[in-house]
Amino acid sequence: MKFDRLRQALRNRQPVRDEDFDALLPLAYRRLSPRFWTPLRAARRAAQWLEGEGARRVLDVGAGVGKFCTIGALSTDRARFIGVEHREALVRVASEVIDVLGAHRATVLHGSLEDVDPSAYDAFYFFNPFVENIICSASRVDSSVNLSKERHGHDVRIAERLLANARVGTNVVTYFGYGGRMPYGYHLVHEERHGGPLRLWFKDAPTPARAYDAPAGRKPAR
Repeated sequence: MKFDRLRQALRNRQPVRDEDFDALLPLAYRRLSPRFWTPLRAARRAAQWLEGEGARRVLDVGAGVGKFCTIGALSTDRARFIGVEHREALVRVASEVIDVLGAHRATVLHGSLEDVDPSAYDAFYFFNPFVENIICSASRVDSSVNLSKERHGHDVRIAERLLANARVGTNVVTYFGYGGRMPYGYHLVHEERHGGPLRLWFKDAPTPARAYDAPAGRKPAR
């Protein structure tokens, strides 16, 4: 499918295959799509859930090649989708994809969850972004960043604290979870299967100040 047709199909909510989107990616990253990039149907569903709940600024934690952000921007009417990704090479690919498809409400930034101001967002998306730390090295994207069991625990604690400190009214979508547990104050709104559990959560009560406010510990090497 040519890129202009792909763009139009996404904007019109027409059926699109993952293979059509993945054709935009370098071959090495195309091969990783089934394991690391959100399936198109799940991305559309998550984005529409979030916009339907009133979300206007969505942070995608571990954005990879920007697939969720791009699909989200093209499948909704008003919401902005901002991704944070710790591999510079993936950020460059994501920026190219966003530009080619004209997804003007999508952006992917280089950094980690600790580098962004969570108060700037009213919704979050997690596709199990920290699991790469605890899988075998042969199954990882590449070796360009430091990954470890220690870092997995650190990043999960950061995410738990972020969710605990998020304001009432925050929406969260998890796909295959995020490695931690949803703090007190969140309830499950929707759940569907898209090869794995896609869940929409809503925060309707403050999370009590307790362990989540403790320091996350020494920051692992990156």
